[in-house]
Amino acid sequence: MASTAILAAIQSHLRLVRDVARRSATGFTGGFRKDCTDLCRRLALLSHLLEEIRDYQGDLKPLDLSASSSSSSSSLCELTEALKAAKRLAGSFDQNISADGTAQKIVFQFQCVTWKLEKALASLPYDRFDISEEVKEQVDLVRVS
Repeated sequence: MASTAILAAIQSHLRLVRDVARRSATGFTGGFRKDCTDLCRRLALLSHLLEEIRDYQGDLKPLDLSASSSSSSSSLCELTEALKAAKRLAGSFDQNISADGTAQKIVFQFQCVTWKLEKALASLPYDRFDISEEVKEQVDLVRVS
């Protein structure tokens, strides 16, 4: 039962990542084009990690969503929130922002999304799932970018 919930959560994460990647493929306009594109590229790298966890044949208990005291459980929830925030943020800037105060708020939103993503990935026990070296390197790129 827990494995089914975990797999459903992983599938949900994959849908979010693919939605953002699809949005990125249409291109961005406006003053935050580079920021949106960079964020989407970073998220796209996570699809491989999520696919490898989904396809892992071993025990998924390190991601057991019912273990409320588990840090890996909370990191999966944190990852959900970070991905949702990234999707909202990347989908909301197609116009030019001219006011300095508004631009500063948007820059801060990008920083917050990046911080949430880094925090979730730092606590996710992806090393317990026989993740390939290439995917580990991709996750490291997302974490330090």
